Amino acid sequence: MKLHVSEDCQYLVIDSCTSQEYEQLKLSYNKEVKNYRFNPKFKSGVWDGKINFMVGKYLPATSYKYLMEICEKYGFPCEIDGLGSMFDLDLDYDDFKSCMDDLFENSAKKPRYYQIDAAYNMLRNRKCMIQIATGGGKTFIAFMVFMYLLYYKKCVNKVCMVVPKVDLVLQPTGDFMEYNNGKFDLKIQQIYSGCKVTPDANIFIGTYQSLREECPEYFSQFGCVLTDECHTATSASQIKIAEMLKCPYRFGLSGTIPTTKYADGLTLIKNFGPVVVDISAAKLQDEGYISKCKIHQIRLDYTTDQQKEAFKNAKKQCVQSGNGAKMFNLENDFVNESEKRFNVIMKLVSATDKNTMVLFKNKDYGKKMFKWLKENTIKMVYYIDGDIDKKVRAEIRDRMEKKNDVVLVASFGTSSTGISIDNIFNIFFVSSYKSMSTVLQSIGRGLRKNDSIGKDFVNIYDMCDNLYKGCYEMNHARERLKLYDMAGFPFEIKGLKF
Repeated sequence: MKLHVSEDCQYLVIDSCTSQEYEQLKLSYNKEVKNYRFNPKFKSGVWDGKINFMVGKYLPATSYKYLMEICEKYGFPCEIDGLGSMFDLDLDYDDFKSCMDDLFENSAKKPRYYQIDAAYNMLRNRKCMIQIATGGGKTFIAFMVFMYLLYYKKCVNKVCMVVPKVDLVLQPTGDFMEYNNGKFDLKIQQIYSGCKVTPDANIFIGTYQSLREECPEYFSQFGCVLTDECHTATSASQIKIAEMLKCPYRFGLSGTIPTTKYADGLTLIKNFGPVVVDISAAKLQDEGYISKCKIHQIRLDYTTDQQKEAFKNAKKQCVQSGNGAKMFNLENDFVNESEKRFNVIMKLVSATDKNTMVLFKNKDYGKKMFKWLKENTIKMVYYIDGDIDKKVRAEIRDRMEKKNDVVLVASFGTSSTGISIDNIFNIFFVSSYKSMSTVLQSIGRGLRKNDSIGKDFVNIYDMCDNLYKGCYEMNHARERLKLYDMAGFPFEIKGLKF
């Protein structure tokens, strides 16, 4: 099989291949969308549930690594002419490290060895993703990349950072100014609804919700676009932004990048490039960069024999009618309405020492917990969901850094990704979740280490509901155990019957 890189570096163009090789590529580049069976278009028969990433003889140029893996798996020879044009082969590691030494010469914060390696590999590959567990310093790496391109290599005039929510606009802005330590004249333009205009800005940080309204001409001003928490960049809005990007440097950062088993993994490769750096939480823990943890999966058993039997009969009927989603919702409603469950969880939360985060999915449940903790404990209690103003959220995080014995009741949506609070010692999951990225990102909220307060360990309490044999809640709990094992996190299972 022979291919070449198109002149604009957007495609791998097939020049010659056998019919067997071509048919295998068509299969390998045609990916199922996760949970496609629930999509109305699939149910109505107008869509087969797949996304095709191969059009005729054209493949995404950024999928070169995936292509090579396919060829290796099936024993196909593979030659790609012009592949070197995808990389900055002239970038020298020693020269880059010398620039970083100069950048942080007068700074109290120095880059770790793997952060320098990650930034170097990003710049050398030009279009790629890096996967580094929470607490590994992805924002710090982004800063190094931007400073090199803007002030050392001076090959771009403006850079852009795309983030999934407003909190992650405010936080990097403050971090970048701290890391810069007065070295360069940074001018940062924040982009979200109602933000102020910064004249002559060279760093733009904005939510994809705001940036999706822009046109291709707007993005043409950027020589580098970096997407933080890129595992979320599979929505139509994010894909629309990616299609408008023609800049030479395009990066994706995350702690949990999906594999190519489903379409979302290949979508990310198409938009950003292959994963070139992968540093797990277990590695960072072993090397002492982030806190160690232990996960306690507490299986709550509080249904009566009559309720268990009723659940079994209801599930049988739902399965027979092909409506498993209805059964899942029935279980969720029962869990959220159980006073016995609620009281047990509140007693466990109120008994914790030091700062605690309680993550929920149902907003009414979150507000109920907040009210109970305010009225029944002497702890300082805060609440965050999507309706809470961004400045209030930032103030709450600042208070948690300075205080002890604080409880933050927060929604998964606002606090599972990107939020940095070093002073968290306990995390409770009180809602059932199976998503790998949500679960692992949520654990990451507590993995940040803080030597000044002696914080090097966090307890994770995974509350799950053993309603009846074969319930969806327990199926999700078992899936989470697989994730913990895969990530190298120690865990134990405890049963609690009441």
